[in-house]
Amino acid sequence: MLVTSVRPSVCYNRRCRTSVQFIHLPFGANMNRNAFSLLIVIVIFAMLFNCASAEEPSSEHFSYLRMRGVPSEIGSDQVALASADRQGDDDIRCAIFKDYVGGLCRYWGLIIEPPPSYKFNYWFDEQIFSKGLTGTYKIEDGLAIFTGDLVTGPEAVVADQNQKSRPIRFGLNYAFIDDLVHFNLLVRDKDGSYRYHRKWYRSVDDRWEPLEEQRLVFTKSDQSETQVVFKVRGNRTRWNEDQQEKSEDVDLFATYLLRKSAPYFRIKEGLPGWLPILLYPKSQEEASSDRPDFYLLSGGGIGSVRGFVFNDPRN
Repeated sequence: MLVTSVRPSVCYNRRCRTSVQFIHLPFGANMNRNAFSLLIVIVIFAMLFNCASAEEPSSEHFSYLRMRGVPSEIGSDQVALASADRQGDDDIRCAIFKDYVGGLCRYWGLIIEPPPSYKFNYWFDEQIFSKGLTGTYKIEDGLAIFTGDLVTGPEAVVADQNQKSRPIRFGLNYAFIDDLVHFNLLVRDKDGSYRYHRKWYRSVDDRWEPLEEQRLVFTKSDQSETQVVFKVRGNRTRWNEDQQEKSEDVDLFATYLLRKSAPYFRIKEGLPGWLPILLYPKSQEEASSDRPDFYLLSGGGIGSVRGFVFNDPRN
């Protein structure tokens, strides 16, 4: 009779490895099949739990984090610094590590170091295709402006001859929810309106030129159990390749429909495609109002890190 025992899976070098041993028992050994099946289920659950998502881990377990796919250029001192308590509203430090185990192991995360280094590192690896973004940032005009090199291709977070790299710069608004930084969101103002600010850039030779900037105010006009209506005012400015500026005043009503069995609103068809598509209501843990403190523009998922996005503007 052949019995298979499985050791818990260990993730390292952005791969999930499972150690399987075969033990030969004497022929005719008496074994309760139900008990054996239950044992296998428990072991498999332990394997999956071992590769479950992790966020904000302590620096003492950095060797464990390395096995979770953290790029080798990130040291334990950087993790410890980015995980420490922030020192003011301009301190957007964070250390986030996540993974997902399915048909493919996926690993992603974000390290933002505080002053004086102002460095950041984002990575995403799903074995077949990967991307990495490293560089520096600054806080300016209420935005966190990130400048770096975006690398895509097989194993993009490590050296690879098939990589493709391009410079990138983008500005995201930010806020602190339960003392944790979040990016690219609608933030409630004192008057009850929600403010949004974002900026894109293009690289021209050795300089950066603005590409698009949005400054919008969302004021709730109506709400029911199935939808919420905002009066959206503000300005959308675009620059062409000759740096000719085109400014567009925004003054419209935007309806967002509540999705069934989903914690978010989706914009109604027929509205401009550059408006936020999804709105996830979010409040501080000790919120004193029924009205959300924020609306997140993304709800998480594979590759997502608290709204940290660097996609091109939509038209």
